[in-house]
Amino acid sequence: MTRASDLAWLAGLMEGEGCFTDTRDRHGRMNIRTSLAMNDRDVVERAWMLAGFGAVRYGSGQWWWTTSGKQSALLMVWLYGHLGERRSARIRGLLTEWLALPPGGHRERDKTHCKHNHPLSGPDADVRVNAKGHRACRVCARAWAAWKTANDPAFVERKRAKDRERARRKALERFGR
Repeated sequence: MTRASDLAWLAGLMEGEGCFTDTRDRHGRMNIRTSLAMNDRDVVERAWMLAGFGAVRYGSGQWWWTTSGKQSALLMVWLYGHLGERRSARIRGLLTEWLALPPGGHRERDKTHCKHNHPLSGPDADVRVNAKGHRACRVCARAWAAWKTANDPAFVERKRAKDRERARRKALERFGR
């Protein structure tokens, strides 16, 4: 933000057209989000340029400017004193809850068990690790493959074709062709 008049303009726009909310992922973890939706592209882009962060996109017949996480927190702090009672109370509640959260790590790294409660570390773990370091439970992978084999004929055919190709290559290697 550069000028007080720009901040006041953005606060008025967000008071009328903006949204301050929280989102939850499938594990119930909270994140804060700020959005602005309008038909006027120039107004949305001006708000985005004044803040200097976020993303502008077009969807559902409207132009959207959205921010989340730390950017939303910063925007909420900037606008807090310029908004009405209802919006200020909403921001106060969101920031209080968001700031009380423990600092997050990478959710996959912090997992100790897969979704079926098989261990992902320790002596009893049956885990494969891909090139990027992501862990996957082999017990669940085998169960998924067995289910897929029993329920998806196209999967079975693709698997048989791969097996035939592997056998063909092995035979070619053996006979030197």
